[in-house]
Amino acid sequence: MIKKTNQILTLAELPKSLPVVEITVPEKVYITLMEMRTKTYTLSVQEGDNVKVGQLSGERNGVWFTQPIFSTVSGTVGKVVKKFTYTGKKTECLEIINDFKEEYAKRVVERTDETVSKLTKAEVIEIIKENGVKGLGGGGFPSYIKMDTDKPIDIIILNGVECEPYLTADYQAMTKDAYQIFQGLEYVMNAMGTTKAIIGIKENKESLIKSMKDIKN
Repeated sequence: MIKKTNQILTLAELPKSLPVVEITVPEKVYITLMEMRTKTYTLSVQEGDNVKVGQLSGERNGVWFTQPIFSTVSGTVGKVVKKFTYTGKKTECLEIINDFKEEYAKRVVERTDETVSKLTKAEVIEIIKENGVKGLGGGGFPSYIKMDTDKPIDIIILNGVECEPYLTADYQAMTKDAYQIFQGLEYVMNAMGTTKAIIGIKENKESLIKSMKDIKN
């Protein structure tokens, strides 16, 4: 039982009260090759290949969309093995043996605010597609699909109230990286030609709501 200031913390309260820490970089990482709405995958690397951080290593195939698969470390490609995932089931994963060099693929580039402000809607969508940005819901739908429309977008909704375990992650991200969130939202708004956006935050997160308003103002 965990206590704080004579009050018992519930399971829901505990995670958001803890500081954000970086996990220890492991000797091996396992990249999921299939998710809930993807049934097959193709790999562009094979066992023994050298890869770098952010290198495209294959793609997951859904019924009407694909998700790119990237290496999250630099190192050597290992075997395809089955591991338990967040679904509670075993799924095929690509093993990568970390060389701890943290070498980045050439496709990983930094862009200045000025450069981003000059990007067209099509260019922003292509960047989001190429970098595998997707929702955290069970479907894992790529974000570019939601943006790639000819219809006018009046309001952009930034969902900060995903279901657990992502609700706590949303809370921590908005607490720690609020400025970057507003910056990214501005990029998307400019690309979509939208002047209004809504950030969804749970009503009981009063301190977070206040801090987000302070940063915005």
